[in-house]
Amino acid sequence: MKSWIALLWMLVMLPAQAGMVLKLATSVPDGTTWMKAMRQAGKTIEEKTEGRVRLKFYPGGVMGTDTTVLRKIRVGQVHGAAFTGGELSTLTNDAQFYTTPFLLRTLDEVQRVRQALDPQIRASIESKGMVVLGMSGGGFAYLMSSRTETRDLDAMRQRKVWVPVGDALNTRVLREIGISPVPLSLADVYTGLQTGLVDTVATTTTGALAFQWFTRLKMMLDVPLGYVMGYLVVDQRFFRRIQPQDQQVVRSVLQETFEHLDQLSREENAKAKTVLLQRGVRLEHMTEPERKRLQQAVDAALERVIAEGLISRKLYDQAIQLLKASRAQP
Repeated sequence: MKSWIALLWMLVMLPAQAGMVLKLATSVPDGTTWMKAMRQAGKTIEEKTEGRVRLKFYPGGVMGTDTTVLRKIRVGQVHGAAFTGGELSTLTNDAQFYTTPFLLRTLDEVQRVRQALDPQIRASIESKGMVVLGMSGGGFAYLMSSRTETRDLDAMRQRKVWVPVGDALNTRVLREIGISPVPLSLADVYTGLQTGLVDTVATTTTGALAFQWFTRLKMMLDVPLGYVMGYLVVDQRFFRRIQPQDQQVVRSVLQETFEHLDQLSREENAKAKTVLLQRGVRLEHMTEPERKRLQQAVDAALERVIAEGLISRKLYDQAIQLLKASRAQP
């Protein structure tokens, strides 16, 4: 009897909150700049909360595809994850807005549009039960192919173009302009390039290096296709278990980290482009008449996609107004 009383007394005397470990999955390989920044942020959060909050990462896609990870979040196996906009589009189409083909042309345009639209996209994601702890740009995606003759729309229609599983927006647009997309999970792309299941991908220059896809690629078309956005999200059910003052620490540290990652992304993509060219990937340029032809085909497809609700008319119109004003300036 005395032993039970002693045990109960020990339990009562334990701290009310021993600590919260946020388990976070990502397909980003370990050792990359992004993962190094995340691990440093985790250390800072643990120090500032005196160990009450710790971040545990599962990099390199070890937790499975984005669909699998979302399912694991729902059942509590992991608490959150880093997703691209396309991967998160199963929750809300707004998450992939920045990948809208041929919408944004320069990094200055990206910055201008993000200042206006980031809060709305964040709110859209959070309305689905997630807390957005960070948003950072991964850079422009470019068309890269193991086939060298991929400089015009007719050639693209002969290619086997990879799209991420669940990326409804780009799948729909490609089909509208006469290209048959091949949906694959991120983990299957390298094998797809090896076997010829796909011969063309749209990716950032850093992505082509990090995932080793460049070893199967011969050319890169120097036309920005869409802007890749990454999100770090945590299920609200788990985030609310953290003490309010510690929630603020987590938000503050990660916001600062993601702002730093935005700047690093610009530098890393520029360096990665140079490395790709040094390793034999040839830079190809699309002629202006062909670029306009492709733009017209995509614009027509986007009108149909917007009508179907895959892109928010409100976000699209806001972006177009901002871009028209920006492009009208000398």
